[in-house]
Amino acid sequence: MRLILSAIWTCVFLLAGYPVFGQGPFKPYYPTQAVMVVTEFIAPAAIAGKETGMFWRILSESDEDGSLGLGFYRAENDQRVCRLVLTGESQGLYFADGARFPHTVSSGDLMVFPGLSIPCDLLPVAAACKKAGEPTVFESRRHVGENTFIEQFQVDCVPVSIKEALSKGWLREAIEGTESLFMIRVTSLRTGENIARQLWVIGDAWWRYGETPYRQSWRLP
Repeated sequence: MRLILSAIWTCVFLLAGYPVFGQGPFKPYYPTQAVMVVTEFIAPAAIAGKETGMFWRILSESDEDGSLGLGFYRAENDQRVCRLVLTGESQGLYFADGARFPHTVSSGDLMVFPGLSIPCDLLPVAAACKKAGEPTVFESRRHVGENTFIEQFQVDCVPVSIKEALSKGWLREAIEGTESLFMIRVTSLRTGENIARQLWVIGDAWWRYGETPYRQSWRLP
């Protein structure tokens, strides 16, 4: 029975996932309205309880040069902490003082920021959904002086039930009228470590749950 259900889920994503994210009106990481997110930290810098987490307001933004991006604001004082540039030659993460985050891991539609407390990782949602059930390998190259460091990451898309999401704490309450959830997972092929993962609802412009080895984040209603 479990194998049959898994096959049905995979068909749903193959038929529905990619058109929604690749061609429909909703695009991952391009919210038309502000998104509210709360972040809690994983040990050793653990912060217990939603009330003591960091609250973020995330907005789609555009620059004078036409580049698109996301602004990350602390919700309590509306102070912009950083801006993530999504398009153009300046693609990357910039702090409020203009400094660029130096340790970005980037490859195609994959862009993650190791060790950062801000929930701003971009995962290749459309590519992963297009090949639901088939892992995709991304290769990141980082240049340090005359040396080039190459690391490979496996990205896959797996279906998740509402029941499982609630039991594992990925959702804090059921999403009314929603049955189709999926988890995008990024794993280092060198270490086997989870680099990032995000729980998505088909058709949404932002994830419901995000996790790295350092933090957990939940999208708020």
